[in-house]
Amino acid sequence: MLLTDGSISIIFVGDISFNGCVKKYVDQGYTSYNDTMVKVAKIIREADIAVGNLESPFVSKSMQKNRFSGVKRIRMYSDVGSASALQ
Repeated sequence: MLLTDGSISIIFVGDISFNGCVKKYVDQGYTSYNDTMVKVAKIIREADIAVGNLESPFVSKSMQKNRFSGVKRIRMYSDVGSASALQ
């Protein structure tokens, strides 16, 4: 939203995570990943520039099987299906 004085609006959001209790509730069918963003989506979309800090990587099913192998272990991750909620 271009402000009347020609400036732009920027919003920064942090700690976005589709892991932990969010993933548990989605897996059990209580909610969806999109539902978790409903209350803030309109505010974020109104900004000209939106920057978000995603707390965990998106990991595929095959990557989840091997998440504790190798040098770098993935402890906190988001299912790739949750990425669409960021739209």
